[in-house]
Amino acid sequence: MKRLLLLLVVAATLVRSRGIDRPWSHGDHNGWGGAFYSNIARNYVRYGYLETRFAPVISTGNTPPEDRRYYLTHPPGIGLGVSVAFHLFGEHEWSARLVPLLFGLGSIVLLFRIGSKIASREIGLVAAALFSLAPLETLYGAHVDPQGPPVAFFGLLLLLAYEERRPILGAAALVLGAGFDWPIHYLSGLLAFHALFFRPDRRRWAVGLLAGSLLLVVAFLLYGRFVAPHPRQQYLQSTPADAFLFWSGVRVPPDRIPGRPIETPTPGEWLVRMASHLDSLYTIPLLALAAIGAFFAARGASSALLILLLWGIAHILLFPLGAFVHDYWSMYLAPGLALAAASGLVRIADSLRRGRTLFLPASSAALSLFLLTAGIGRVDSLPREPAALGTKLHELTGPDEGILMLNPLDARDAYYADRVVRDGVNRLALFQDALRGSVRYRYFVVPAHVYRARPQKPLFKVVGACCRSYSFWDFYLFDLAPLSSGRPSDSGAALPHP
Repeated sequence: MKRLLLLLVVAATLVRSRGIDRPWSHGDHNGWGGAFYSNIARNYVRYGYLETRFAPVISTGNTPPEDRRYYLTHPPGIGLGVSVAFHLFGEHEWSARLVPLLFGLGSIVLLFRIGSKIASREIGLVAAALFSLAPLETLYGAHVDPQGPPVAFFGLLLLLAYEERRPILGAAALVLGAGFDWPIHYLSGLLAFHALFFRPDRRRWAVGLLAGSLLLVVAFLLYGRFVAPHPRQQYLQSTPADAFLFWSGVRVPPDRIPGRPIETPTPGEWLVRMASHLDSLYTIPLLALAAIGAFFAARGASSALLILLLWGIAHILLFPLGAFVHDYWSMYLAPGLALAAASGLVRIADSLRRGRTLFLPASSAALSLFLLTAGIGRVDSLPREPAALGTKLHELTGPDEGILMLNPLDARDAYYADRVVRDGVNRLALFQDALRGSVRYRYFVVPAHVYRARPQKPLFKVVGACCRSYSFWDFYLFDLAPLSSGRPSDSGAALPHP
């Protein structure tokens, strides 16, 4: 079986590494997350871990410390992990994707171990096959994001440690998983509940898991408050509590994500979207077999399987708006579904008696091939031009020059621009204030349709009268060289006025 498992890992590597060197402009969630967190990793390399105090810096270019923006909604694990890859292999899209890819491959081995431990090596191998080739893993197996393969890996490692009664391994899995994102704490709570009410011999585990999760959460909040402290206005999306309220649907300001208004769906819309996500990322045959396996697990066959399923379901139900917008937020459901489907398939094979020997390998291979074709045929989104605006801005400006934006610059364009960017410059006073600052801003970027709709806006009149403009795609790029070359330090005498 070890050879078959190795073959599965090799096959998963080939499938998940398709397009590993593609620019971040390929894919919606894959592209945005890859660019956003690769920029954080690049800043760790650029500024160093001590200067940033391990806080994720989301500003682009050589931004002065007082102007840097920070992002502490999630723990910094994914940015730190990718920064290590950048140190080892250089800054490339493929080196960033290598981090989640390796964790995802490790999850295949862990799922095999768990299936073998709680059921049989046969079920463990079938579960590993279904998990490794599921459409979700094919599409998001190399997704650079906190909500991704690293947390799934450490979650499976924590469950395995619990089943094998290895507290040191469990503690390490919990600590490292918490460094990437919060969902590992749901699993910790589920295991603590199980130990407390169903396994009296493991009540010490309940105390350790609950205390460990509480200490880790409090430690991160204290770190965000006292260790990585910068003025509050330098933080993006403020605190983890704000993100919790937003993605859970409790408080949904329409302007929280600039340029991308999000509204709370109705229950009917949510159910339709969830059904679509599950169908496209797991397929109906896999879900049907998982339902069979879960049914028998609920009758007492496997508490570990139910815990895995509940872990994935908990994340979706805690953050219904997040799961509605991000299809990959069901990622923590994937190991449980694969293990449940494997159990269901073996149950069906056992009921055949005579044909079992042939049915199980043939049906497992057929289902794996079906999952593979379903995953390869699905795309995150149609590829765009390779961040054309960001690439153009990088070509037009020097390393010490910046860019003013009327609207926020997309994360993918911002990554490839790699210049200091100040967005939200929609009034003349803000424009003048930017030119007085320490950064030499070279271009002002305005969407063409906005400029054409209000050419008499004071800001546009000033910029249009004194700056050369270039039309690029759907944008006007105003060259600020005549203004920024003679910036005053205090007075606004040399600044334009309407």
